[in-house]
Amino acid sequence: MGAPPSLWPALLSLISLPWVWLLLNRITSPLRAVRLRQLPLESQGPGPLFTGRLTIGAYNLNHGLGANPFSWKKAQRPPRQELDSRMAGLAALLKEANADLLVLNEVDFASFRTYHLNQAAYLAEHAGFPFWVEQTNVDAALFGWRHRYGNALLSRYPLADPRLVRLPGHGWWESVGWGKKEGLLCSVYPSPENSMQILAVHLDHRLESTRLKSVRVIHRLRRTSPGPLILAGDFNSMPAHYPQAAPDPYGQTALSWLLAQGGYQTRPQPGELPGPLDLTFSTLNPCQVIDWIMVPGDWHINSHRVVDTGLSDHRMVLMEVEVAARVGRRP
Repeated sequence: MGAPPSLWPALLSLISLPWVWLLLNRITSPLRAVRLRQLPLESQGPGPLFTGRLTIGAYNLNHGLGANPFSWKKAQRPPRQELDSRMAGLAALLKEANADLLVLNEVDFASFRTYHLNQAAYLAEHAGFPFWVEQTNVDAALFGWRHRYGNALLSRYPLADPRLVRLPGHGWWESVGWGKKEGLLCSVYPSPENSMQILAVHLDHRLESTRLKSVRVIHRLRRTSPGPLILAGDFNSMPAHYPQAAPDPYGQTALSWLLAQGGYQTRPQPGELPGPLDLTFSTLNPCQVIDWIMVPGDWHINSHRVVDTGLSDHRMVLMEVEVAARVGRRP
């Protein structure tokens, strides 16, 4: 038997309400796309003195879910105690790394699977970063269930002017339905007189052609940047001559194309093959270099190392650099 006519409005409301909720969340998601935050002044302490050196880090957290890289595992909710223990380990790792600037990928801001913990805020507070920016890639919600994650930039120096950098997507339906990978551009002020910019990068993992479109956007940003531009994060790409590279039909990769434009330097150097200590993915089966830090060509790279603690499916990359005298002036 069908429902009585008087019940049809109530049934239709129940059926449509989740979709209305999802739609409203997607409409309002741009308001939450980028958030600049800092610890209370009384909790900050004296800031570090800028001596011309910077330690920069890049780390894909895998949402705090551990070393298993498989996507179906990422939908599972780990026991709360396990997640708390891993987050404490990540905070200790980041504090020990003592980076000045740290780009984090796959950071959950308010997700059901990670018990609605804002991982960026937690790590900033417990690892000693007074300033940070949260940038959302995926933002979808249905009543008490929420999936919200993206990139974060943690800094020991003041930050300003954060903005979302739109990158080409895999399909329009992702942008409409829940979101896609974007970039985060932010100004950094290591001293009151000097400034630079950093772009947090997490490129699409499926197609090299999509990544090539994205690095062309990044290249245009560098050409218009008012000062030095640092790139850091998970590029999901390698130079074309690497054994595990996935060139497009024309033999090109996003990393090869970007480095060929000049202006950047990185480690391993473009003409080299990576050694075992350079591999960043995966933790369980290290065979690729897809996490990169790129700095202006006139800076000096003092050191570069990859750190593995088994807390994520990626390894953390750290680079210490000497900043050239050519830096921007604070407006």
